[in-house]
Amino acid sequence: MSTIGNISNRTKSLLLKRYVQAILIVTVMTMVIVAPFLPRALALADVGNAGVFELDGNIVKDSSGTFPTDWGALFNSTGGRLALPSGGVDSGWTNDGPHSLRETTTFTTGSKDTLDIANSGWQCTGTNNLTPKDDILHAYSFAIRPATGNRAGHLLIYGAFERFAVQHQALLRPSPVPIL
Repeated sequence: MSTIGNISNRTKSLLLKRYVQAILIVTVMTMVIVAPFLPRALALADVGNAGVFELDGNIVKDSSGTFPTDWGALFNSTGGRLALPSGGVDSGWTNDGPHSLRETTTFTTGSKDTLDIANSGWQCTGTNNLTPKDDILHAYSFAIRPATGNRAGHLLIYGAFERFAVQHQALLRPSPVPIL
């Protein structure tokens, strides 16, 4: 009868290699099974955990019920409005690009969110070379007054935008203004 101490180093090395391979295979298989559920598990909660809107990084409505909703359930592929869910007040979709001509609505000259807009802190000027990362294609808005939940009766407003290119960093950071 052989014990682990009597096994040759080569055999030990092969066993270790097989154990590592088995662990990797089990890990990969687990990730393949779990991966479809990760976006939902990692999604941000909406305003006050109201359960009204999906904040999961896409516009597709992933839930099977009325709520939470998403942009894909509010607009068709050309931006036409679809029926609002119960409690929905209004929705809006704007097409703003892509821009092949001069763009006239670019904020320049120190457009930091800490500067006063009224005192020329932000200036809306034209540019001939709007970069794709700064070119907003579509903007969305949705207002709802939920009838149930912990935000029942409150007006909740959601907004989103899509850029022409997402390979580089661009900043859109409005100051938080809670509407309760």
